[in-house]
Amino acid sequence: MYGYTTFHPRIAQSLIDSVRNGTSSHAYIFEGAPGMYKTETARLFANALVCQNSGTAPCGSCHSCTQAKLSSCPDIIFAEHSKGADGKPKKSIGVDEARSISADALKKPYGSPRKVYIIPDGENLTPEAQNALLKTLEEPPEYAVFIIIIPAASMLLQTIVSRSAVVSFNAVSADIIYNHIIKKYPQKKDSAAFLTKYCEGIPGTADKLAADEEFDDLRNKALSVMKSLSSTNPRDAFKVQEFISNNKDKAKDIYDMWLSFLRDISIIHCGNTEAVINSDKLDALKSLCQQIDLKRCIKGAELIVESEEMLARSVKLSAAALRLALLL
Repeated sequence: MYGYTTFHPRIAQSLIDSVRNGTSSHAYIFEGAPGMYKTETARLFANALVCQNSGTAPCGSCHSCTQAKLSSCPDIIFAEHSKGADGKPKKSIGVDEARSISADALKKPYGSPRKVYIIPDGENLTPEAQNALLKTLEEPPEYAVFIIIIPAASMLLQTIVSRSAVVSFNAVSADIIYNHIIKKYPQKKDSAAFLTKYCEGIPGTADKLAADEEFDDLRNKALSVMKSLSSTNPRDAFKVQEFISNNKDKAKDIYDMWLSFLRDISIIHCGNTEAVINSDKLDALKSLCQQIDLKRCIKGAELIVESEEMLARSVKLSAAALRLALLL
């Protein structure tokens, strides 16, 4: 759309229309799961906002539009993390970065009608940083527009949310995802139907899986290890621990695969095989039904979610995997 990739054309067009009609707001929250192309839609919206021909924005031919398409427009600013003592960017966006944004917002645009600030990972804004931005959002310069990108608006202070227009990016339809995979990854035609179901309406996930040459092999191994995961023999728990340790960079993906398998086993127990996501593994999943009843499926899903939360808290990878295998 206008040279940008967006999976929510109605949202994008509505934002563009607000620019053309002169009804755009000064602050927006783009909420939705990672992989919804929210940042790309923000870039398109920012392009329209800085366009020098607002009636036809984004015109694609003015100086600001040309710069925006090249990601070099000085009036479109992406918030950056400051660096720590080790020289690496900090995870959080602190009060100093927020104050820097507010101070910069007082400077008029270089050559565009508006100046746009995009914060691509708003969940990392500390409460202090949000409070530092609050005054600017309460009394913004007439030319300044702020776009905060975040999984859910509820992760921000209510004072920030109340002063912003919340735009929700929901799951994309299966038809759109399927056509995207076929067009962008023709070599994945045979597995496009499975990938469409597996990504659950998130185009970024479809991109990640289709481009990952190791995904199919890892999925086969993860299914094989399910037998050990569901075993009542404590020794098999160490096989699970070893598998996770040997694939530590893919631990999150493996947990997601196991969750998907457990979901499908639950559905098979309920007699609805047509709703199975991993339909190409149906025979193997039916076989696992003999080891994993519906009650264990529910318990297993809860334990996997807990394991993922443990990893997020920096709990040792092997310890989290062993705990999962022993408790299930």
